[in-house]
Amino acid sequence: MDSIYIEFFSLFFMKSLTKIILPLALGASILSTNLKAQKPRFVFKGGYNLTYENFPLKGTTVPLSIRDVPIHLDDDYANPKDNAPIEDKSFNLDNSIFVVSLNGSYSKSFANKVNFNLGLNLNFGWNERIFKERNYTNYPGTNQRGYGAALTYYKLNPRYLFKFNSWIRPEISSELEVAISKASKIKLGYKLYNEKLVGINGWDRYNGLEVNKRYTLTDMILERFELGFAWSPKTDLISKHEIFFGVSKPISTKITPLGKEANLKIPKMGFALGFRSIFDIE
Repeated sequence: MDSIYIEFFSLFFMKSLTKIILPLALGASILSTNLKAQKPRFVFKGGYNLTYENFPLKGTTVPLSIRDVPIHLDDDYANPKDNAPIEDKSFNLDNSIFVVSLNGSYSKSFANKVNFNLGLNLNFGWNERIFKERNYTNYPGTNQRGYGAALTYYKLNPRYLFKFNSWIRPEISSELEVAISKASKIKLGYKLYNEKLVGINGWDRYNGLEVNKRYTLTDMILERFELGFAWSPKTDLISKHEIFFGVSKPISTKITPLGKEANLKIPKMGFALGFRSIFDIE
């Protein structure tokens, strides 16, 4: 197994143990003396998030090896003099995403007033990217298209666990929910996830993108602490809505030589603000 995955799960275990599980276990033991504990249960949760995440990844340059794409082997008619590296520019990714999520969690409840959840989230989202092209056939040096056009391209965007995955972000999560009324709860959450910044280059031919190479600029493990308020039109809280605020920070960062060449800047802290609609299925 790749060392990043070993580190991912070991960090979650240690962080959850010291920051989440032990304090909550202590609280649960105290609560259990006054509240009747219920049997643990597995709960499947589905829903969607509308999230703005501000964890900007900035760089002063895009490395030449990402911008310099050769002429496609099937475009032997193209003039080599018309090909050149794509224009270099600084970049700034804000990481704003819309997320549809699924969650499976192990839940321990005390008299329907206090819940502790430990689970896995699968977030299906669309994130920001940097995308640049350069024509090397009919309009060399521009990004114009047209009949018979062939272009080189590069893009930079966040990836999760694997360099080819930009759509699904797995998260390990733990939550403490405290009911403040029959239809509302306060939530404290902790999440851990992997994020990479990946550069991809290739060719734009026949209205399709063909990948040449993928490059990793940084590989990070991030943690997020969340505070949320959940409410429901029904007193059983099977379906509920939630607004939340979160603070994210990297706890493990590996910047590759390409990331250093890009002068990549990773913030010490970021934030997230969002809305969730959640449905529990037991």
